[in-house]
Amino acid sequence: MTRNPNLDFAKAIACIGVVIIHCSFPGMAGKFAVYLFKFAIPVFFMISGFFLFRPDAPTNEKIKALKRKALHIFKILLFAELLSAVFFIAKALVVKECYAFDFSAGDILINCFTGTFFNGTLWFLYALFWSYVLMWIALAVVRFIRNRRTLHPGLAGENTNLLTFNKFTPPRLLNYLTAGGIIFLTHVIVRVAIRDNDWYDIRMFRNALMYGMPFILAGYEIRRSQQRRWYKRIAVTNIRTCALLFLAGYALSIGEYLLTRTSIDIYIGTTLSAWAVFTFCASSETRVKNKIMIYIGEKLSLYVYILHLFVIDILGDLGDSIAYRWCMPLAAVAITLLLSALYRQIKTAISHK
Repeated sequence: MTRNPNLDFAKAIACIGVVIIHCSFPGMAGKFAVYLFKFAIPVFFMISGFFLFRPDAPTNEKIKALKRKALHIFKILLFAELLSAVFFIAKALVVKECYAFDFSAGDILINCFTGTFFNGTLWFLYALFWSYVLMWIALAVVRFIRNRRTLHPGLAGENTNLLTFNKFTPPRLLNYLTAGGIIFLTHVIVRVAIRDNDWYDIRMFRNALMYGMPFILAGYEIRRSQQRRWYKRIAVTNIRTCALLFLAGYALSIGEYLLTRTSIDIYIGTTLSAWAVFTFCASSETRVKNKIMIYIGEKLSLYVYILHLFVIDILGDLGDSIAYRWCMPLAAVAITLLLSALYRQIKTAISHK
């Protein structure tokens, strides 16, 4: 597949949005900025699903692709956690002259699946990793069942049609997009319902199953349905329509907060904004030509995701005036981008030696 610069542009906007979410402006302006960029993480997951594997690839090839992707994300996750451990433990030793690792055995077990130990923003990588693992398990089970049916057709009854089973495709309304939508609605409804209970834990929802899978499945279904009639009818390919739907989703998200008085990572309105941005970038014939943003999305977005919390943490200790807090998010974006570009240059130089 030819590289789509629109998706790189979307990654650039999303990674900058993540920095703004975690280092927002003061007062109400900060809240409006956070809601403006809530689409960022869903779009990242959708892009991951879009490039999951070729829809027409054999099952064995898909399984290999998932194993390769899971291992790649695990290496990145391990590096990011170790870097976070060094940073935050070193800071604690310098500032407080001590560091206490106060995780219980239960916390350690839960964090292995939902993240994280030292850097709360890394939950996205945990969710991505376990999403790949869950899908690898699902495909492995499908392959096992198909092999059993092929070797022992009598297990399914004398009238089993193996050809139909092996080429089975779900009805149009039961595709991966529908499955992801059902999971997501469950996420939102249950989360709002139990949000005020003492036993509520954000990790119940900020994980692979309840957050990563819905949007990864949606991204994959979009990839496999780009030429299908139903998708062409609802895909956003006009820039004005994209802008209007994005703003409508933004307004709806704010309305959902005012109605429920519940602040959560994602609202139904957020998915409308994410759908508008992602389908436009994936399916529109219009191509973005901003080389700087394309470079940021293609080359730096992952580094920005890993490094931005360190920058925010350092900047947060340098001042607390209103003027400084207004400048801080923009400074965090600029410094994180510079550090990411520098790290990439060093990494590239080392790898070429």
